[in-house]
Amino acid sequence: MSVFRQAIAPVLAAYLAFLAMLVSYARTRKSVAATAPLERSTRSIGATMTGGFVCFLVIVMVFYPVLGNERPAIIGQALAQGLVLIFAIVIPGFLLLSALWAAVVRRRRTTGNGM
Repeated sequence: MSVFRQAIAPVLAAYLAFLAMLVSYARTRKSVAATAPLERSTRSIGATMTGGFVCFLVIVMVFYPVLGNERPAIIGQALAQGLVLIFAIVIPGFLLLSALWAAVVRRRRTTGNGM
């Protein structure tokens, strides 16, 4: 029973949440222009990161204290360390990789190699 509570339940719940997101996306998918305005892209990225962080916190709040019999202080640790992860690692990394990709695309367009 301990393996189910500590390993199988969290993975199964995350998988089911992922499937629910795919189904939701398939039902509401709309065509989007290839190059979205910066403001729209920024809002979309912000919403995605916020949603991902909230999902992360829900997983931590549900599975660790309730199912994993961990102490409730882990929620505060997850919040603090999750914020560090987002603002110190994910956002700078995303911005760096996005800038590099934009440079590659610009270079390919100017040299005529296309995409």
